[in-house]
Amino acid sequence: MDLSGLDFFGDVLAGTGGRLLPLNNSLWHSARLIQTEFQNVDLSGADPAEIAGRMSRWLGCRLQGARFGGADLQGSIWRDLDLANGLLDNSNLRDATAVKCRVTGRCGCGMR
Repeated sequence: MDLSGLDFFGDVLAGTGGRLLPLNNSLWHSARLIQTEFQNVDLSGADPAEIAGRMSRWLGCRLQGARFGGADLQGSIWRDLDLANGLLDNSNLRDATAVKCRVTGRCGCGMR
């Protein structure tokens, strides 16, 4: 699914704990995800490169194989996730917070 360039400002995209919202392998290039919440979403293999995702929330999502390269994720919140090496390379993570996340490899993301 190609969601590139779309505006999801302030929207909530959510599945449930037992059934993730299936957005795997989706494209998000330059999408506007400011203050958008992703809760229990399958984003495995997704390409959210260069998204505008300031103050976004990423909660209990599946992110295997996703790449957020060059994304603006300033002030974002990451909770209960597996953060793989390379996932957030070259992203703006200023003031981002990670809670109960597991890091695989050397993240180098600088989140607190």
